[in-house]
Order: sequence, then C-alpha cells, then structure tokens
Amino acid sequence: MKPQKLRRILAGGLGLLLVVLLLFLWNGTAGNPISALIATRNITAYVKETYPGANFSVENAHYNFKTGGYSCFVTSPISEDTAFSIDYGGGKIWDRYESEVGNRFSTYRRLDGELDGLVEKIVQEQFPHKVNLVIGTLEAGEDMSNDLTLDMPFDRYHLPLPVEVTLWMDTEDISYDQAARLLLELDGIFQREKLAVARYSIRLSDVVEYDKNGNPVYDHQREEVNIYDFPAARLAAENLPQVLEEHRIQWEKEADAWKEESPENRE
Repeated sequence: MKPQKLRRILAGGLGLLLVVLLLFLWNGTAGNPISALIATRNITAYVKETYPGANFSVENAHYNFKTGGYSCFVTSPISEDTAFSIDYGGGKIWDRYESEVGNRFSTYRRLDGELDGLVEKIVQEQFPHKVNLVIGTLEAGEDMSNDLTLDMPFDRYHLPLPVEVTLWMDTEDISYDQAARLLLELDGIFQREKLAVARYSIRLSDVVEYDKNGNPVYDHQREEVNIYDFPAARLAAENLPQVLEEHRIQWEKEADAWKEESPENRE
C-alpha cells in the first residue's frame, strides 16, 4: 500500500474516531434526540392516563445530567402553580407532582421570587449605600400545604411565611457598630414600606480595589463581620452592637455543634 494512501486511511480513521468521541461526550452532557423523543412520548402518555381531563401541557424532554435520564416540565392552562416535572429513565417514570404542587413548593417558588424582586427594588431605591448582594427570602418548611394555597396572590402586606433579608456590603468600617447602624437604617426602610421582616443576615467586608475588567483585587486577608439569622425584634436592644456580637458567637457555637453531631442524631 502506498504511503499516501495509508496516510489518508489513517487520517480518515482518526477523524471518524474524533466524531465518535465528540458524540459520546455530547450524549453524556446533553443526551440524544432519539432518547429525548422516547421520553417525551412516554411521559405524555403517562400524563394523559394519570391526569385525565386536566388538559396539562407537556414540554419536550430535556436531558438531566444529574440523573442520566430525561425530564419534562408539565403545566396547567388554568393554574400557574400547577407546574411540576416528570422524570423518565430506564423505562421508569418519577412523578414530582406531590413534591412540587402537593406541598405547595411551586407556589412558594413564585411568591419567593416576587418577594426577592420587591426587596431588591426597595433597597436599590431607598438604601443609599453600595450593596454587593441583597436577597429577600420566605422561610420555607418541608410541607407548606397548610400555609400556602395554589395560585394565591402575592400580597406584600400579608405574607404567609416569615421574611428574611440578606445583605452583603463592602465598607471601610468593619465593626458591630457599623452593622447595627446599617441594620437599623434598613429595617426603618422596610417598616415605612410596611414589609414585615422577621430576620436579617448581614456581611460586612473590606473595601477592595478592582482591576480594569471589574474583578476584585485582593492584596491582603479581608476582614469580615458575618451575622446570620438575627431576629428583627431584637434590633430594639439598648446595646445593639454587643447584642449582635453575642448573637454571632452563639450562632457559630450552635453551627459547630451541629457539624460535630453524627448524621443519625441530626433531625
């Protein structure tokens, strides 16, 4: 066999091998269209049989790299909170209706998103400090079916679950005095807005320089004050900075104790 012909054969073989390898990698991260089609058909048939007359819409299946199977998102035309996923793999189906709709997680997800947007808007418009992160969260439980109802409206003045606000800031004053001032100012804003906040978490960090691309440049160990899950009712304490410090110490002790417990003893 001539060398040129041999080289062409080898090159073609390597090209084919590369294509096969790429397809294998793609299949491992995005699945393949044939399997997705099979999953969509099986899940659609399951929905029609399990929920007759519900007129649910079933989206095309997408690959779930965590499970190695496929998932379809199912929605209702008359209920925005009746939205859940169904997984398919190995010929088996896992229906997430009870965990996502039955216990009202889909309702929680919608209300929590609206709250977060409201908190961010209030802070951006009324809190006159540079904020790195602000999050508004509803405190969720494992089963919220007693607290939430499907498709309930978002009422900022009568929220069904306690509200927690998390705030991260860079500041030159890393102290409990500064944390107290900022929390009182922030809580005052929410009180004027009639948004009841149950707990606050705040992190104060050193001001850092940024490069031309906007990335932080750390030239030393950053100092921080981290306070988690502080009850808003305790903001009225006379010596608030000291109360904040004591809360942080106690919180860290309880967190360390929880970590040291064996999984069998954790509830």
